[in-house]
Amino acid sequence: MKDLKTLLEGSLSSNKLNESSLLDDIDGTIEDGDGLIYNKVEKYLKDNYKGRWTISDKPNKDGLFEVSSKSDIDANTKITSLTNGLFIWTEVEKDFNCCFCHSLKSLDGAPKKVGKDFNCYYCSSLKSLDGSPNEVIENFDCSNCTSLESLKGSPNKVGKNFICCFCHSLESLDGAPNKVGRDFDCNYCSLLKSLKGAPKEVGRSFDCSNCGELKTLEGAPNKVVETFYCRSCFSLESLKGAPKEVGGGFYCFNCTSLESLKGAPKKVGKNFDCRSCTSLESLDGAPKEIGEKFIYN
Repeated sequence: MKDLKTLLEGSLSSNKLNESSLLDDIDGTIEDGDGLIYNKVEKYLKDNYKGRWTISDKPNKDGLFEVSSKSDIDANTKITSLTNGLFIWTEVEKDFNCCFCHSLKSLDGAPKKVGKDFNCYYCSSLKSLDGSPNEVIENFDCSNCTSLESLKGSPNKVGKNFICCFCHSLESLDGAPNKVGRDFDCNYCSLLKSLKGAPKEVGRSFDCSNCGELKTLEGAPNKVVETFYCRSCFSLESLKGAPKEVGGGFYCFNCTSLESLKGAPKKVGKNFDCRSCTSLESLDGAPKEIGEKFIYN
C-alpha cells in the first residue's frame, strides 16, 4: 500500500491534479485496513488464549502485528495455529503454554523470548521445533510429542531444563541447544540411535535412559556437572563417548548388551552403577576415581 501511495503521489504531481483529498482517502483506507486486521488479531487472541497481552498499534515491516505479554499465556488445546498468520508473539515474560494441542503442526509465530517456561508437550502432530523461541530463560518442554522427528529449530539457549523425553519418532539430537543450564532429558526416546548433536555443556544432569536403539554414547556432553543416566539402554554395546568427568553419579545399570566398561568416565564424583549388565565380561575400563560406591554384580 505504501508503494502504491508513492506512485500515486508522483502521478498526481505530474498531472497537476488536486492530490490532497485523494491521498487522504488512501491514508484512511490503509488505516481502516489495519484496523480490520487489528480486530481480527484481537478476536483470535480472545478465542484461543488465556492471559493478558498487548497488541502493537501498527503492523511491523512484514505487515504483521506484534503481541507481547507480561503474564502467563495458555493456548486453547484445540488450536491449530499459534497466530493464524495474523501476528507474531514477540516476548512473553512468564510461561507460554501450548500443551495437549493435538492438531498443532507448527510453532511458527511462537514468542522470540520467554521469561520462564515454554511448554509444548503432548502435541502429537508436531514434527519439528522450527519457530521455537530463540531464548527460554527457564525450561523448554516438548516431551511426549510422539511425531517429533527433529530438534532442529530448538532455542539457542535454555537457562534450566530441556525436556524431550517420550518422543518416540526422534532418531537424532541434531539441533539441540549447545548449552543447557541444568538438565537435558531425552529418556524413553525409543528410536534414538545416536547422541550426536547433544548439548556440549549441561549444568546439572543428562538422561538418555530407556533408549532402546542406542548402541554407543558417542556425542554425549564432554562434561556433566552432576549425574549421567544411560540405564536400561538394552542395545548399548559400549560406553565410548561417555563424558570424561561426571561430578555426581554415573548410572549404566540394566544395559544388557554392554560387554565392556571401556570408555567410561575417568572420574565420577559419587556412585558408578553397572549392576544387571548381564553381558559384561569384566570390569576393565571402570573409572579410576569413584567418589562413593562402585556398584556391580
